[in-house]
Amino acid sequence: MAITTSKKFNVHIAQQFKEGFDESDPTQMYLFYSRIDPWSSESSPPTLKDSVFSDREMWRGMTAVKKISNNNITMAVTKNLWETNTVYTEYTDTSENLATSNFYVITSNNEVYKCLFNSNSTPSIIIPTGKSTSVITTSDGYKWKFMYDITQADMNRFGGVNHIPIKTLTSNDGSAQWLVQQAAANGSVPIYEVTAGGSGYLQNKGTVTGVTSTTQISIANTGSGTDSVYNGSTIFISSGLGAGQLRIVSGYNATTKLLTVNSAFSVSPNTSSTYHVGPRINIVGDGNGAEAYANVQSGAITRITSINDGSSYSRATVLITANPSYGSNAAAVAYLPDVGGHGADPERELLARNVTLNIEVDGSEAGFFPANNQFRIYGLLKDPTQLSTGGVASNLRYDQTTKLTVNAISGALTQDEFVRGNSSGAKGRVVFFANTNLAGTRGVVHLVYPSGNFTGGETFTANTSGVTAVVLSTTKPDLVPFSGQMIYKVTQTPLERDADQTENFTITVKF
Repeated sequence: MAITTSKKFNVHIAQQFKEGFDESDPTQMYLFYSRIDPWSSESSPPTLKDSVFSDREMWRGMTAVKKISNNNITMAVTKNLWETNTVYTEYTDTSENLATSNFYVITSNNEVYKCLFNSNSTPSIIIPTGKSTSVITTSDGYKWKFMYDITQADMNRFGGVNHIPIKTLTSNDGSAQWLVQQAAANGSVPIYEVTAGGSGYLQNKGTVTGVTSTTQISIANTGSGTDSVYNGSTIFISSGLGAGQLRIVSGYNATTKLLTVNSAFSVSPNTSSTYHVGPRINIVGDGNGAEAYANVQSGAITRITSINDGSSYSRATVLITANPSYGSNAAAVAYLPDVGGHGADPERELLARNVTLNIEVDGSEAGFFPANNQFRIYGLLKDPTQLSTGGVASNLRYDQTTKLTVNAISGALTQDEFVRGNSSGAKGRVVFFANTNLAGTRGVVHLVYPSGNFTGGETFTANTSGVTAVVLSTTKPDLVPFSGQMIYKVTQTPLERDADQTENFTITVKF
């Protein structure tokens, strides 16, 4: 039995993770700080083990946590910055490797485009621009679909070296993206790729020289000198009166250049209209309305251009026909978009399998975050339990230090040293001391890595400074230790905190 897990499953899981922040009973996710004590090599932090023991050590060294709300999170995709002379992967509905391909780009204007055609795998040298709802063709032959643009504020918050934010709109925000989403056609056929040019095909372009009726027009003197040569081909009115109409040629008089079509033009061309005669492109499938015309060079078909993308196709076969004596052996394929059409759902179409979170920690965060010590680990903590209520934590911030209210402190404690209860043997590592009197002899000592229970009235002694103090009372951390799930963790070189400092964390979780 062969089992294949779709890349869209990863997109689904990422979306579910993000949606957890918007539910009526939302996921409670917190950024945490941990580890004030030095690494064995401060310049080379170790890789954390994914083990229960490792998680417990981070809990023991945790100093504070801050809640992540739904405005701190976005879906994200890999950052493919457009660069000249790069061959971009064109979207095809048969590709199995889109997830690892550069089939879309972001430009310096923070505009995101999907590559629909790469001009037969040639380098892209013209940057795509514009926010049209139609396919954008650049002069290097590439065809692009504008998907969305990113505000500079969102780029500053959620953009990074490797990822950019992405979202599918669910309501009209007045943006070009909304127009693109609304204009997307399910089962459209916007792109054709010529797989074999064939030989012997004819083409004629020019300006209409006369109009006899709604089914007969005279073409330019450059038309062929052989009767019926264009029979079975098509004529496309490319500009002027009647532009956009495509008809099958049913007769051609080489002497008068009079061309007859199979059905009347709904708007008759005039002598200012331009036309294009070439092999017929017939799209056969389960949809309707798709129309296209072919460009010929030296007898071979080089390009097929959509006139009408049509809709509702789930399969489409391209048939190329002309006068049997004038052209054969050309072949082409049509690439259908994902469900909804190109631009309908950027998250799904660009395979957004990542979620980016951006959280700021501003100074001491009202006294919850130590602002006079370092930290070396940060990460994400899901649904921890609040000690005071026994329920899932939901407050904005929590202090995870053990707090000793002390008296008769004999001097200045040293950061990161241990204090030990002389009677109880309880221990903890010093984060900081906050004095509560001018003399600095009373106050609160904040500890991490607690071990045992300090007793009221006992004296502790610090192992490095030798400072002593009398313990009056102990306050436990705000969260129940080891509760919830530690789902993401990062080690780093020591980061010194300051009351006037803001740390901005951009975390991308990959699914």
